[in-house]
Amino acid sequence: MNLTVTIYLVTKNRLELLQRAIKSVEEQTFRDFELIVVDDGSDDGTAGFLATYQADFPFRFVSNPKSIGAPASRNRAIEMAEGVFITGLDDDDRFMPNRLERFVNDWQPGISLLASESILVTDNGKKRWRKPSIIRFEDLLYRNLIGNQVFTRTEYIRSVGGFDTALEAAQDYDLWLRLVFAYGVARIVPEPLQKITMHSNADRITSNLTENWGYYNCYLKYKAQMNRHQRRYHLFSIRRSRGKHYGLMSSLMHTPYRFWLKEFGHWWTSIK
Repeated sequence: MNLTVTIYLVTKNRLELLQRAIKSVEEQTFRDFELIVVDDGSDDGTAGFLATYQADFPFRFVSNPKSIGAPASRNRAIEMAEGVFITGLDDDDRFMPNRLERFVNDWQPGISLLASESILVTDNGKKRWRKPSIIRFEDLLYRNLIGNQVFTRTEYIRSVGGFDTALEAAQDYDLWLRLVFAYGVARIVPEPLQKITMHSNADRITSNLTENWGYYNCYLKYKAQMNRHQRRYHLFSIRRSRGKHYGLMSSLMHTPYRFWLKEFGHWWTSIK
């Protein structure tokens, strides 16, 4: 099969959200794509839905008898992909109808990946996540400036090894770092092309100790390539996510100038 784009989607026990995510795939204006869904051990009727789902585009699904985790499940879909390009979708997020069309039209040689601005959906409403137009490896060493999904060539994502299943967290950030290091800058489309559901702790690294160590292990993986400012900012972010309190002045002292506005927002939210 000669396809332009593969969309991969991993789900587990979130059937209603999965159906909403798939609906956003059905509404794409660009039609030369396939959808691969990996059901990571659901027991809520997801397998039955996928088995009877009727699509007007190439569609495949696989079910893991037991959960193997999102990174390994994504890698399984990446191995199956037949598209020249590939992009992911989380089951609680949604694509804008022109997402694929915009990415296919905007792809150009010399970049590693495309991403876009996003609409963040919170309990308190919606806000737009604006991002730099060009993101270099040295920029990305400060923090994940790209987000949770990218559009890239399937051969690129396979050549760098896909998602690192040894990391307990930050697997997407780690993969973006490897892609940008190997293939060049990331470019951001200055338009919100997806809606991201933000849970109550989504703006923090994580409050889960195991996943928190995952972010620390990701930091260790790239520590040797970081300058002192990048290392300091990572360690500050990790310590804060573990509950260490910082006042505004202390927070700004640990934060590069380019992130002061966002850091002020963190501080303001913490005192409200």
